Amino acid sequence: MTHIALASVEQIQVDTSREHTSNFARLPGEIRNTIYEFVIRGLPRSLPLTVLPAISFVNTLVQREFLSKFLPYVHCYITSMLDIWNIGAVLNMILEKPEIYNISRLTVNNYTSIAFTQSRANEIMDFLCRFSRLHTLVLGIALGDLYHGFRGRIKELNHVLSEYELFRIRYLKELGKLVIKVKRDGGVLAPDSMTLLLDLKDWFAGATEGEVLLTFSE
Repeated sequence: MTHIALASVEQIQVDTSREHTSNFARLPGEIRNTIYEFVIRGLPRSLPLTVLPAISFVNTLVQREFLSKFLPYVHCYITSMLDIWNIGAVLNMILEKPEIYNISRLTVNNYTSIAFTQSRANEIMDFLCRFSRLHTLVLGIALGDLYHGFRGRIKELNHVLSEYELFRIRYLKELGKLVIKVKRDGGVLAPDSMTLLLDLKDWFAGATEGEVLLTFSE
């Protein structure tokens, strides 16, 4: 079994101030591409977006080349705003290489919990909308976030779409599959919450051309 070294983007910084002088960068492009493909084949198909193969951090040239091949291959996971900030810092270093953004499969495990304010929701959606070729998106929704605080009143559909900026999903033109993953956390799936979730699913189905799924977990 091939073992590929992984590294956290918050622990490693690429030195962009120097010319690319590493021996690896001096190899012909065909050889580098062969090595990239070998590394990718040895990796799992699902990874946190902030845990990347260590080869990604050799230098900026290698980072651009490798990520443009790796990111379309892997299903990436995000669990916190820190994840978004860290990977955003990496992407911002390579802005002139738009194909780096070819992430096609992405999961935000606890979307509504992370997007607990309007500004956070806006920041997360700004991040997601960078991936114009996103094909599969999984959004985690906490059942309790569909209610108004301690009053226990269910939110209106338009309120949920606006509060969490979910209306911006329609701008992901290549989205082929959207999964709304509802986490109960001990809560009861009452008729009013089920109605809201079905309305939300129908809205997404009308706003996108892809498949929309609604799933539930504890």
